[in-house]
Amino acid sequence: MNTRLRLDAISVKFACSVLLNEVSFDLKRGEFLGLIGPNGAGKTTLLNVISGLLEPDGGDVFLDDIKVTARPAWEMAHLGIGRVFQTPQLLPSLTVQRNIEIAVERRWPRSPSTTGTLMPVNDLLSRIGISDLSMKRPGELTLFERRLTEAARALVNRPGLLLLDEPGAGCTEREREHYMRKILDLRPPDCSVILIEHDFQIMERYSDRVVLMDSGKVVADATCAELIHNPILHTIYLGDDVAKHK
Repeated sequence: MNTRLRLDAISVKFACSVLLNEVSFDLKRGEFLGLIGPNGAGKTTLLNVISGLLEPDGGDVFLDDIKVTARPAWEMAHLGIGRVFQTPQLLPSLTVQRNIEIAVERRWPRSPSTTGTLMPVNDLLSRIGISDLSMKRPGELTLFERRLTEAARALVNRPGLLLLDEPGAGCTEREREHYMRKILDLRPPDCSVILIEHDFQIMERYSDRVVLMDSGKVVADATCAELIHNPILHTIYLGDDVAKHK
């Protein structure tokens, strides 16, 4: 069994708008997939469906060949999905360490905070570079520090599928590179990743494959090397100015 995720004709409608229109693709174990497209293409909506935050109007989601369509977010987390949001979703009254520990406790409710996970919290804090922030609360952190904290929370249970929704938004180029290197270093070897990111050069450096979406549909599915020569990429996403450097 080499397929981590399979999406079969996922559709989402809101009033008269079609947010997702029969989106289908597979994701292998350990594969790093970039998800790109203009604003409003349906990228975040798709992650919401995969993670159980949104029930699709049609189609099915399969995780490790098990149909998991419309299961709630807490159950999808128990099944091994880690999620990072466009805006970090941390509990403001808790310290950095407690924000991470609570993810472990919710997945392993009968175990102490670091039992049942293969990545102890203190070790993870050190490896991701925020051990000196462990007793601070989110309001005392920079945006980048909040993003690293949320990444640690998503990684602590060693997910089989990691969903990253524009984790570099609002960060410097150096911070984005640091973040991506930490993700690659700390994710389990067979953990698959879906990354939404507007910086195509990030995609070129880190993704095995890219899915291009527009108006709720998949319009291309290829490697970056293949996609960069596809006129549709420049027409609906990169634009002529970016295309010239290739």
